[in-house]
Amino acid sequence: MLKEAAKRVCGADDDGVDSLNLLVQQIAHDMGGLEVVEAEVKHEVYEELNGQPIVWVGLIDGVLKHPETGKLILVELKTGNMSMSKLGRTRKELVYYTRLLRKLDYEEVSHFLYISPDYEYDVEDKLILGVIKEERPCGLVLRRASLF
Repeated sequence: MLKEAAKRVCGADDDGVDSLNLLVQQIAHDMGGLEVVEAEVKHEVYEELNGQPIVWVGLIDGVLKHPETGKLILVELKTGNMSMSKLGRTRKELVYYTRLLRKLDYEEVSHFLYISPDYEYDVEDKLILGVIKEERPCGLVLRRASLF
C-alpha cells in the first residue's frame, strides 16, 4: 500500500521513499509494535474558510498508531543540524498536518516523532534540555538512523 501511494505521488519507484518507509517500519517495530498507518502520502483537503476556497496540502513522512490507545503519532524526518528554531518550525509543520488529518477524519494525534539522522546526542545538549524544560505534550525522539 505504501509503495503504491508513493508511485501515485512521485510517478515511479523512489529509493528515498522506499528508505523512509523501511525506517518508519523499523521504528514502529522498535517502539513496541506500533502500527504503520502510512508513510510519504500526499493529502489534499478542500475547504471554504471565511467565504474563500482553500486547499490544505501536505506530504506527511509517516503516521503511526498506538495499538492500545488508537491515537496517532506523526513522524517527521529532518536532516542537517537540529536547533530550537528548526524544532519550532517542525512543530508548526506537524500541527498543520494534525489539522489536515483532522479534516480527513483520522484518529486523534497524540504525539510527534522527530527523526534527525544527523543529530549527535549529548546529554548536556541545550536542545534536549530545552524541550524537557518546556514540558510540552509532544514527544521528542532524536533518533540516529541510517537511510540505507
